[in-house]
Amino acid sequence: MPHAFAVAAARRSTYTLPGLGDRMSRGRLNPAARAFAWTVIALGAAAGGWLLLRGSPTEWRLVPVVVFGLSAIVASLLTFSYRGFLPTSVDHQLSTAFFYPVLVLAEPGAAVVVVALTAVADWITHRRRTLSALFNIGQLTLATAAATTALSALRPGAEPGPPADIASLGAMLAAQIVFLAVNEGLTQTVVSLASHRRPSLRHGLTRAAVLNETLCIVSGAGMAVLWSVRPVLFLLGALPLGLQLLVLIELSRREQQLEREHAELHSLQELGLRIGAELDEDRLHGALVRTAADALHATGALLAVSDPERADLAVVASSGPVDNPLAALPGALAPEGESDVVLVEDGGAAKVPEALAPLSARGALLAPMSVLGARRALLVVYRRAERRPFDADDVARLETLRRFAAMAVSNARLVADLRHMQEQLIHNEKMSALGMLVSGVAHELNNPLTAVVGYAELLLEKERDPRKRRMLSSVSGEAQRAGRIVRNLLTFSRKHKPEKKPTHLNHVIEQVLELRAYEMRSHGITVDRRLANDLPAVEIDPHQFQQVFLNLVTNAEQELESVDDARVIRIETLREGDDVVAVVSDSGSGIPKTNLGKIFLPFFTTKEVGRGTGLGLSIVYGIVQEHGGEIRADSPENGGARFTLRVPIAACASIAESDLAGAPAAADAGRLLVVDDEPTIADLVRDALESRGWVIEEAADGVEALRRIAESEFDVILVDLIMPGMGGPEFFDALRYRRPDLADRVVFATGDGGRPASARFLKRIGNPVLTKPYTIDRLVETVHRMLEDRRAS
Repeated sequence: MPHAFAVAAARRSTYTLPGLGDRMSRGRLNPAARAFAWTVIALGAAAGGWLLLRGSPTEWRLVPVVVFGLSAIVASLLTFSYRGFLPTSVDHQLSTAFFYPVLVLAEPGAAVVVVALTAVADWITHRRRTLSALFNIGQLTLATAAATTALSALRPGAEPGPPADIASLGAMLAAQIVFLAVNEGLTQTVVSLASHRRPSLRHGLTRAAVLNETLCIVSGAGMAVLWSVRPVLFLLGALPLGLQLLVLIELSRREQQLEREHAELHSLQELGLRIGAELDEDRLHGALVRTAADALHATGALLAVSDPERADLAVVASSGPVDNPLAALPGALAPEGESDVVLVEDGGAAKVPEALAPLSARGALLAPMSVLGARRALLVVYRRAERRPFDADDVARLETLRRFAAMAVSNARLVADLRHMQEQLIHNEKMSALGMLVSGVAHELNNPLTAVVGYAELLLEKERDPRKRRMLSSVSGEAQRAGRIVRNLLTFSRKHKPEKKPTHLNHVIEQVLELRAYEMRSHGITVDRRLANDLPAVEIDPHQFQQVFLNLVTNAEQELESVDDARVIRIETLREGDDVVAVVSDSGSGIPKTNLGKIFLPFFTTKEVGRGTGLGLSIVYGIVQEHGGEIRADSPENGGARFTLRVPIAACASIAESDLAGAPAAADAGRLLVVDDEPTIADLVRDALESRGWVIEEAADGVEALRRIAESEFDVILVDLIMPGMGGPEFFDALRYRRPDLADRVVFATGDGGRPASARFLKRIGNPVLTKPYTIDRLVETVHRMLEDRRAS
């Protein structure tokens, strides 16, 4: 009986001859190999019939036929098999050695019967595929016919029996060599046709087959000779073959063990090199699955990861056939933490999970991994029918690879997080630089805006033409709007120390909408305001909540860019129990259910690269949580995304308004000193107050102002906070040293009171502040109140 050795197939996969029969029966063999196999079967049947008809069963010499036939059948049952590290199988059998004595001791028909019975016994015992077994019978029958023909040609007219001389012994050996050549040639031909590879003695399996047949020839010749001496001595001829096979198997086992260790070290080295050269998460995932599949010579591998917010495992990388890709795996396949590698095989104690059915997997290794001690990951290495079943050695190899893989993925995750943090730091630095730029621009803009607003209001007081009054009102309103935009830019571009105070949420929302008004109008976005008028105050940091609503509104704007229908952002505020509720929704495509659970996670984003860092909503979530509130996201049935924010009502809901309701009913005019480096501002104050009875004097900086104060008395001193030379803070300190009684008469005007140093100074002294651009009413109201307070004290 020949060995059932491996058939090399496409690429690195290999198939045993039974596997080849499986491919034949399913129509997956190429036409040439399939035609050749059936040709051999047909020719073998014809040759067998011809040999049976040549002789008579009465001349078969039944004793050697029965003895060697039974020995061949027993030998086929006692197959010595080993599996190499490659997914191949080599079966060494003694049965062929018992065919050779039958060729010379009995009739050719008897040899055919022995071959057929032995092949059938092997077919049944080892569960060969039908086509594979038929091919074996066909090739053995053809080899028997060829050997019989050669023997008849070399020993014409000789009767069957043991060799009596050197010529007979040579003829017997020649016939056995013919048997070997035909048998091996047919096998190598079908292998070559199936694998599109030329036969070669370099192939380890081919060398093993030739060695096996050579041992059988030597042993068969010895048994034939010993039978002629005394039949029972034929056992001595089989003994050397068995011993040599055992030695061969042991040497092969050790060789394969060394190959496994070498391959494992090589794969670990390769994985280490890839880890060292690849810290990008996506590329590392791909390298990891390729390395795992190559190291175990498996059909393919895949890596799935998850997080606490989702139930399944998302497949992030795969290697192998892509005809049935998987996007996700059940989370139950990767238990929390890290457990042993699980071996599953069809027909074994643990079956292949149904989730792997699309892969057509016949066996798999499941290796759960811990990433950064918290996240779950699962490395799956699977095989199909062409690969031998996984065993304990494969489990041990994957266990070693898993430790390296977990470390590599954890390091890549740390590097990714570090890169995100660096990007955020760079973003913060850009915002800080923007804040400095805006600060200078704001001061330069607010001075002319103050003059525009003031003179427009002065003209309105005297103008009676309705058309001109409307135009002047537009000039004043737009200038004030420009001033508010500048203030909002300063608010959003600067860092602020968290400071909670009673604040109206509607006021914060209006500031954000005013800042984004132009962008929304230019993109055709309509804002549907549904702000309750009687909302109580909430205890919040207004600067942080401006960031909250800015992020929510900006996200909605970006989502609506791809909407062709009506683009609407709806903002609603209301009171529910002890909370103030704000709802921001849009008419976009909404949030997929799979993303709702992780939308507030850091670095999670569905935007393309360059449009988002994945930190906006996580910052929103953190700010709301710090204020004792809550925020949730959902997608209503009518479409779009909706964010609902709840904030507790402040313990003291009243707010100390900085803006007063109006000017005093009556007040006498006084003397006022304007200290400002902008002549236009000084002229505006003069034009606004002189008509109301005030005496106005001007100073271009703090030094000149101190000189005038030394010469005259003033009821109110209006000082610009930022001036070249001696600025507002320096002037105030000098004034408090020289004339401390005048310190409480100072009113500061500034176009950028948001600078950290300026803000700390104004908070420390507590004097009134006019924020540019200010209105005439605000100016008159402030100086009159200062005059009243001084006279009252």
